[in-house]
Amino acid sequence: MPKFVVWVFQLRDHHFVAALSTALLLLLMALQPLASSMFIVKDTQIQKDPILVPKFGTVGLSETLSTLEGFASAAGFAEADSRYGIGRPPFVWQSWAIDEFQRPSTATSNGTMTALTTGIRTLPNCVAAEQMSYTTVTGGTLLQGLSQGCTVNLNFDTTSENLFGVDVTRNCTATDIAALDEPLKPVHFWFASPSSNPPVASLVFCRPQLSLHNVTITVNLANGNLINVEPNLELMPPEDLAGNPPFDGRVFNGVEFDLTGASAATNLRANTTRLQLPASVIEMMMAGKSDLEAVLRDPVQVVNATANRYQLFLALSARSNYFIREASGTLLLSISILEVQQRLWMSAFATHAMATVMIICGLLAGVVHFIHYRQRSSIKLFAPPGSIAVAASVTRDSPVHGMIENGWDEGRFRTALKGQTFRMDSRGRIVTIG
Repeated sequence: MPKFVVWVFQLRDHHFVAALSTALLLLLMALQPLASSMFIVKDTQIQKDPILVPKFGTVGLSETLSTLEGFASAAGFAEADSRYGIGRPPFVWQSWAIDEFQRPSTATSNGTMTALTTGIRTLPNCVAAEQMSYTTVTGGTLLQGLSQGCTVNLNFDTTSENLFGVDVTRNCTATDIAALDEPLKPVHFWFASPSSNPPVASLVFCRPQLSLHNVTITVNLANGNLINVEPNLELMPPEDLAGNPPFDGRVFNGVEFDLTGASAATNLRANTTRLQLPASVIEMMMAGKSDLEAVLRDPVQVVNATANRYQLFLALSARSNYFIREASGTLLLSISILEVQQRLWMSAFATHAMATVMIICGLLAGVVHFIHYRQRSSIKLFAPPGSIAVAASVTRDSPVHGMIENGWDEGRFRTALKGQTFRMDSRGRIVTIG
């Protein structure tokens, strides 16, 4: 019979202390192979020592501001992202543009890096028109809109299907806006389906805003993309830029430009920008849809899509136009790398469960020893346990002497002791039970 069921017979024979002791031993033996379940391998973030990397960008006005390369490429990227979902480029995240630096080539690709650097934040501040009306005029429809003291009048040909565009908002009653040059004034996006019955259109007014900040950035080492930007404090622009747009509160809208003496290529970039920027909004709004009328009847969706694309356009433009590239690499940036490595941990649940079981077993073992001590405190053994002297002493006055005799074979011993139960009394003698 298996030895691990001996506690059943101990209970049957009312040997409760022995049964408890055996059960504790079996439980502790069962815990031994389960000890490995306390350990788990999981990804752990390891902070490495800071290192210095070259920085290639400083705040300033790039030459792309006059050639419009930054604005044209930003509008093209916004449209491509709307159509193909290509994601954000490096050093741009949401409304932030960050100066360029070299990602450490020796660093692991499994983790993130953080650094304190300079960031430019651009906000589109887009709202739907407060009032909007249609008026039938000769050959088409007149769309009129009003927002924050600025008015817009647009004529549409009723035979056209879908129209869209962006333009400077010139008619504003606020003196601080009216006094601005057109490249610095607010803009309005318009989307219309004049051939529908009745005609459907939507107007969104945007007044961009720009600020310079000291920021804490987090970069994904796997692809080099920004995954978070936390502003620390707002910075004043360099002295040579103070008092000039876009760092004095007057922000280039990226829609209207001063093209005096501009080259043919620059004029082409201006036209391309004015076409692709509103087209990127249409592409985003129509993603997975076929009915422009239904989209234009939801002003919240139109404003959200316009703000999203215009914000991306402004951030990309700021990255190209408001940072000057310093290719020498003499500027250094301190970065901290948080690497993800696999480490051996103790499972909280398994460890606490195992510790609880061990504590309970320890307390029960203490109870067993105390009870055993109380039961055997009066027994005196003057020879090592298991010796012939001890066997003779504990059976001296025992009824066992009258049951068996020396010289019997095993069969007669079994017959004589069959059905008999023995125990040790308080003086250490072997006596029968019952």
